[in-house]
Amino acid sequence: MVRKTHHKKTKESYDLSKEIIVKQDVIQADRNDFLNYAVTVASSRAIPDARDGLKPIQRFILIALNDAHLNSKATPIKSQKIEGNVMGDYSPHTGSYLSMDYLTQDYTFNLPPLKGKGNWSTIEGSVPAAPRYTEIRNSIYGDDFVERITPDLVPYNWNYSNEKQYPSVLPVSFPALLINGVKSAIAVGFTSNIAPHNPVDALKLTIAYIKNPEITLDEAIDIIKGPDFPTYGKLQGDVKEYYATGHGHFINQGTIIDDPDEKDKLIITEVPFQLGGQMITSYIPKVRELIAANKLPGIKDIEDYSDTDGLNISVILQKGTNHETAKSMLFAKTNLQQTYNPQWTALDGKTPVTFTLLSYLEKYLEFQHKLVINEFKSELRKDTKRIKDIDTLLTIPKRLNDIIHVAQNTNSKATLVQILMGNETSDVPAFDYDEASAELIASMRVYQFNSLNITKLTQEKKDLEVKQLWANKYIHEADLRTQLLIDRHEKTLAKYIKQGLDERKTQLISKEELAETAYTPKAMEIPLTITINKYGYVKTTDRIKSSDVPDDIVVRYNTDTSDALAVITNKGNMYQISAANLHRVSTRDKSRGETIYAVLNKQGIQPDEMVLLYTFRSELERDDQQLVYITQHGHAKRFIPNGTTLITKTMRSKVQAYKPKDDDELVLAQFVPTAAISTTDIAVFKDRFIKRITLADIPEQSSTAGTGAKTFFTKKTDAPSVAYLFDNTKDEFIINYQAQDVDLTSQPLVKTTQAYKPIRL
Repeated sequence: MVRKTHHKKTKESYDLSKEIIVKQDVIQADRNDFLNYAVTVASSRAIPDARDGLKPIQRFILIALNDAHLNSKATPIKSQKIEGNVMGDYSPHTGSYLSMDYLTQDYTFNLPPLKGKGNWSTIEGSVPAAPRYTEIRNSIYGDDFVERITPDLVPYNWNYSNEKQYPSVLPVSFPALLINGVKSAIAVGFTSNIAPHNPVDALKLTIAYIKNPEITLDEAIDIIKGPDFPTYGKLQGDVKEYYATGHGHFINQGTIIDDPDEKDKLIITEVPFQLGGQMITSYIPKVRELIAANKLPGIKDIEDYSDTDGLNISVILQKGTNHETAKSMLFAKTNLQQTYNPQWTALDGKTPVTFTLLSYLEKYLEFQHKLVINEFKSELRKDTKRIKDIDTLLTIPKRLNDIIHVAQNTNSKATLVQILMGNETSDVPAFDYDEASAELIASMRVYQFNSLNITKLTQEKKDLEVKQLWANKYIHEADLRTQLLIDRHEKTLAKYIKQGLDERKTQLISKEELAETAYTPKAMEIPLTITINKYGYVKTTDRIKSSDVPDDIVVRYNTDTSDALAVITNKGNMYQISAANLHRVSTRDKSRGETIYAVLNKQGIQPDEMVLLYTFRSELERDDQQLVYITQHGHAKRFIPNGTTLITKTMRSKVQAYKPKDDDELVLAQFVPTAAISTTDIAVFKDRFIKRITLADIPEQSSTAGTGAKTFFTKKTDAPSVAYLFDNTKDEFIINYQAQDVDLTSQPLVKTTQAYKPIRL
């Protein structure tokens, strides 16, 4: 029997005396960790490098295209393949297709790096087709980013899998960040939004800075002028503040023109920079919402007719709408005018830095000098190697027979190399070549030995020595590099001018010029006439000029779309609707219109409510008239409505005009001019009794609060009251009451405290 033995596990012991414990403030530690994380995200994903103006994913795309030899003259290939290459070789985190589409956008970049074939995104907002349908290659400007890529010129890093190296920055030959800017870049705690500039102006400024790094900001602004967007439009703001601090505040405005073919139509041809690519996805739907909500009076519809010729957004106006005021309203109430707040944040190494115009030019020039130095160091290395090879070749004729002899009697190249280096003996005098020279000779064929041209090689060596001399000068003498950079940038400048890039797209305007397009609501008011007949039908038409009023019309009011129709009902409610929201028909229309209940249905009017007063907001805002209420239970009230809760800053669809007690309700709501208060009387009927008093006897109140004075109260009857206001200066005022004509002026005038009197028939 095998006896099992159990080994007791011993606990690991820790000697705490050897531990180093560092006390840290938790808040400070979190702050430091967050900052490190933010800088890492900014440098590895979101913020562009000041040197080549590219974010990492954009750089990977251009590198992948260069790997596939897809320059501007190559036949484009499927975008799906390039997207796969980017993910496989450089950035496995996510697809790069949207970034690829972004780099093709001529409404985002003044010099877009990529050229797409197929359905890519457009300025009006069309989205790109799937990557299996589109094709891609470099643009002529993208070539300038990658055509000089070499490990000798720029530093290289290993990719995520340590299987392939890639350049950490591209040797771009123009100030890409200044010309193309950055539309939007958001990292953790950092944002970048850099204004693009005219390519020719940017090159002229760059050349001026290379010539004179002491150039003043004012001198620089005279050349660069200000931001220049590929979306055209207008821009107002302090360019000097932006260039001096890296932070700016501008107003960016699109362009609207009159349609040359249609009278009541406008065309949006240019948009603010940030609105490019959002017209059909964001802008047009929002404008339609505003139209439906009647917040754009005078505008009927908006449609997109853009094509390959450019942006064409049609705005259809109502007949008679003033074009200039409609344009101003679109600027004021839609995103056709936006604030633009650029922030010049870019990477200096791996650190996000806020650049100014001059500090950016300094960084760009430093980068270009570094490229030139690396370029000539590379040339120097190549020329030095070639001179050494030539020196080796020049020795061959002296030992040609010996070299051929040992080559014929050697079984391998490796052995031949060792003999030429003098490491192995042979039957000829020993050689003393170094390894590189021995490798060169051992790799040559016999016919190459016979074709050596000593004179030509000697001249090539002399030429290379001159090149070496100049290379050393370029490496060590800044003045020579400066002149070379000037020559190269002037060559690029001439190319851009030839391509027609010297014409500015964005118009810089002053505050005064911007103010000329400012919107004032009064300017958009459209004249109209509202009529209401005795049956409560409301009809809205263009302004009626005739003074003839049909017999059945109880209200005809000339106003405009800024006004509002209001009614007060027996329940004490006031309902109102903007005149701009009323259905307008032609003056020749023979219909009666819509009932007041249909017009105010959405405002909440009930079928059992009786309209006592048709009025308008403009009437309620007058200071020279008072509103008089009489209730069924005998309360009387008068007040000036302007300044009360009847007038709200934002027009409400329903307002409590009077709050009756218990089951009381209004029987009269009527305006009386303040000047006529003393000459106006009230007559209130109950059964066969009447009470006539002077309106001035009712105390004036200052608000809608309260039910008023209990002036016409009686316990003898609960019958509904009927009330009339009339001018007591007239000889007679006849009304029909209970099928009999009653002259109100002949009724006895009493005090407010007196009782009802029998009606005098």
